[in-house]
Order: sequence, then C-alpha cells, then structure tokens
Amino acid sequence: MSIFIGFVFKDLFIGLGTDFWANSIFNLYVNTDILYAEFLDYYYKLIPLFFSIFGLSFSLFIYFIAYNYTLCIVKNTFMRYTYFFLAKKWYFDLLYNNIFVFNLLSSFYLLTFKVIDRGLIEFFGPLSFVRLINGLSSVFSSF
Repeated sequence: MSIFIGFVFKDLFIGLGTDFWANSIFNLYVNTDILYAEFLDYYYKLIPLFFSIFGLSFSLFIYFIAYNYTLCIVKNTFMRYTYFFLAKKWYFDLLYNNIFVFNLLSSFYLLTFKVIDRGLIEFFGPLSFVRLINGLSSVFSSF
C-alpha cells in the first residue's frame, strides 16, 4: 500500500511548487536540476522499470534455462575461486564486524543494559522500593 499511497500523494510532498516542507529543506538556486526532471519525456522515466524487468528476466533465464551452463562455470576451479572472492566481498564486512561492530555492541550491552537498566534503575527503582517495604513491614510487625 505504501507504493500506491506514495504514487497518489507524491505531488503533495515533493511536487513542483508545493509548500508542504516550507523552509525546512533549503536548496540553492544552482541546484534546480530537479525541475528539469519533472518535464522529461515519459520514456526516460520508464528506463528504471525496463532495466528492472530485464534484470528479472535475465536472472530467471540464468537460473531456470541456462542452469547447466552455470554448473559448468562453477565446476571450473578458476571461476569458482573468482566467484567466492567476489561473493565474500573480500571479507571487509567480516573484518569490520569483528573489529568494530561486535565490540561496540558488547560494550554498549554491558554499559546500558547491565549497568544502567539492571544496575541503577533496579537498585533505585523497584528493588529499593521492595527493600524499603520489607524493612518497614518488619519494623511495624515488631511493634
């Protein structure tokens, strides 16, 4: 539904001459190329659709019709190593995740969850309230 709603209300948000965003988005006068995109011929605007349909049909052709040829390419050792080299993205994402992301996530887990949420909030929040009630109840029961 978001695609259809975006198609219907596109002119409200980003249409030519709309004042929906008022002054929140500022464009310099030299960046007026977006105006030329509004008045392009219709077939220029359909180029992404044509390439998407072509890519879909090409991938279906490769996976269903020319499947035996892809198996021959995979059985070739040079092509297999080339494919794995390109498919693994040269392991940059693995190095990035191991060096930065996992360390950052674990440190924030220790800081925010263990120290702040389970430490300070529980100590000064419900846990201290329960301890206070238990202490007061034992004092009142001794009377």
